Amino acid sequence: MPLKAEAISKRSKTAWFLRDVSFEATQGEILAIFGPNGSGKSLLLQILSGREKSNGGRVTLDEMVLPHASGTAIQYFGPYPNDGFIGRLSTVIRPGRSDNSADRVSAAITSNARVILLDDVFCGLDRDGREREFERLRKSAREFQTIVVIASSSFEEVLSFCDKAAVLHKGEILQHGIAENIY
Repeated sequence: MPLKAEAISKRSKTAWFLRDVSFEATQGEILAIFGPNGSGKSLLLQILSGREKSNGGRVTLDEMVLPHASGTAIQYFGPYPNDGFIGRLSTVIRPGRSDNSADRVSAAITSNARVILLDDVFCGLDRDGREREFERLRKSAREFQTIVVIASSSFEEVLSFCDKAAVLHKGEILQHGIAENIY
């Protein structure tokens, strides 16, 4: 059951935010979308979750095009406590004011989502806390065969904890593969 992003693009009249972004993530795998601030990581997660529309490309899960695949629904945990429940296919978790990173990871693990999207969720934790929460996330992803996609600007996190990485820069994927090979 791979999650595939194929040629995802987003633009305004004068600028590209994402341009032909493609990657694949498989069950039980943690994929990092790595890039500097402003590279398009959060926008890409929003498009994957269905909360933002792209100008081109498609997202598929089990070869069904999202968000139109039958039985699909999307769950979103945003930066504010009232962003609320929309469904259960994907989870987007972003840093928030009212909860901590460990609570957000717990919410993701217990969400029964097939795909979990985490947007820079570990930024509030020290190294020990990140290691502990990543280990919980990894164990859950393997056990329940969940696809996890993490957006991060910390290559240390990507290299230490993720199976694969996609390097996003100025809205384009520059490299995609095993994190150690990219390094």
